[in-house]
This record gives sequence, structure tokens and C-alpha cells, in this order.
Amino acid sequence: MNKERIVELRYLLEQRRRELISSDNRTRVESRHDRDGEGTLDYVDYATHSYEKEFLLSLSSIERAELHRIEQAIADIDAGNYGECQECGEPISDKRLRAVPWARHCIRCQELEEQGLLPSYQFKAKDTIPCEEED
Repeated sequence: MNKERIVELRYLLEQRRRELISSDNRTRVESRHDRDGEGTLDYVDYATHSYEKEFLLSLSSIERAELHRIEQAIADIDAGNYGECQECGEPISDKRLRAVPWARHCIRCQELEEQGLLPSYQFKAKDTIPCEEED
């Protein structure tokens, strides 16, 4: 992958990182603000409010996981191994990285992970079979 492409993808990663951090900060402020008015809610409003709060917090955990993958991708750029599948070591297609710049796996290994057929850790497994990627 050429340097211009890496610079472009790093910019996208950093931009998304800023968005996630900003969103997390907004959620924290809103959560603090919502706690101030909880004493005046009736039980139906309280139940609705609790559900909305739980939903926002679950989104926040998803965003935190995405933020972690983005930070790992930036670290991979710095280490010079960005764009390599963490499972098989093969290059991740440019098309996939354009769509998901924080992708950790090539398409084939991603499918295996989604089926629960890959180990749940981020290190390369020994004795993996190299996979071919679809474009």
C-alpha cells in the first residue's frame, strides 16, 4: 500500500476517533444532566428513562470497542504493519480498508470470526492456512 493511501486512511481513522470521543463526552454530560431530574419522575417516566439510559450506555460500549479498534489500527500504521490480517497475515484489500479502515481481518478471516471459528484474541494463531481475499 502506498504512503498517500496510508496517510488518507490514517486521516479517516483519526477523524472517526474524534467523533467517537466527542460522542462519548456528550453521552456522559447528558447522563449527568438526566440524573439531576430523576427525583421528579413517576414510575412510567422512570421506566422509560431507565430504558433509554441503558440503550445509550450499550451504544457507548459499542463505540468504545470501535474506538479501541481504531487506536489499534493507528498503532499498526505507526508500527508499519497496517493492512495485514491479524489472523493469516495476508494483506487486507484496499476496498475493504476504504469501507472499514479499522478492519483487523481479511474478508475470509472476518467471515470465520463471525461464525465463531477464530480464536477471540488478537494475536496470530500458529499453523493458520493463508486465505485468499474476495474483491
